[in-house]
Amino acid sequence: MSAAPAPTQPSPARDAREGGKGGGNWMRPALVAILVAAALCAAVPFASDYVLHMLFTSMYYTILAASWNLLAGFTGQFSLAHQAFAAIGAYTSGLLMVRFGFAMWAAIACGIAAAGVLGLALGRMVLRMRTIYLAIATWAFAETVHIVLTAGYAITRGELGLTVPPLFADLDVRSYYYVFIALTLVSLAAMYAMVSSRLGIFMRAIKDDELRAETLGMNTTRMKVLVFTVTRPMTDGQMCQSPAFSSTDWAASRPNW
Repeated sequence: MSAAPAPTQPSPARDAREGGKGGGNWMRPALVAILVAAALCAAVPFASDYVLHMLFTSMYYTILAASWNLLAGFTGQFSLAHQAFAAIGAYTSGLLMVRFGFAMWAAIACGIAAAGVLGLALGRMVLRMRTIYLAIATWAFAETVHIVLTAGYAITRGELGLTVPPLFADLDVRSYYYVFIALTLVSLAAMYAMVSSRLGIFMRAIKDDELRAETLGMNTTRMKVLVFTVTRPMTDGQMCQSPAFSSTDWAASRPNW
């Protein structure tokens, strides 16, 4: 009589290699998103311009926090350079519009691309590090960006920020509010799709036990670099549009270190 096979223990890395199961249920998140969007739109007739401005600023920080959570919360990589890449994308787009006369959407695309390329380069250099060493390396990069932007006053206007063309000529805060509702929903949907896919299972496997994931054949460094790079457009795309939302100095919308 042959012995019964021993039960296997669940493994996030093995599930990822098998393609993942379940895939996530979209019905509940979609319903929540529709209800939240409807509530935000219904508040417009009753809210002052100041309240609407605070709400769409909060939406930007929601996207920023959610994209950081992909790297730190789901992948376990504590990076302190998130705002630095937002500033890189924003200053790139702003400088291209102000100094070189680029069209707004072309400048925004260039800002996203510049921050994405720098994010890929930094990720390849530092994501072999772990825990406190990764945090220190990314913090040093963020401080370097801050110093360069501040010291380059003749180009960046230092701490004063940039004055750039508005996205909408009438400067109606309600127009920007609706744009940010759409951007927030699209960004959060993209992030939910990521964590519900095979990539999300890889991310959780790295966070739970990176060494075990490596022994099962996962290239953990490549996966961390991928997540690190993918989160750049989510952050940079929102920040690149921040200067376009006001014709006043950009100092109020740039990241604070």
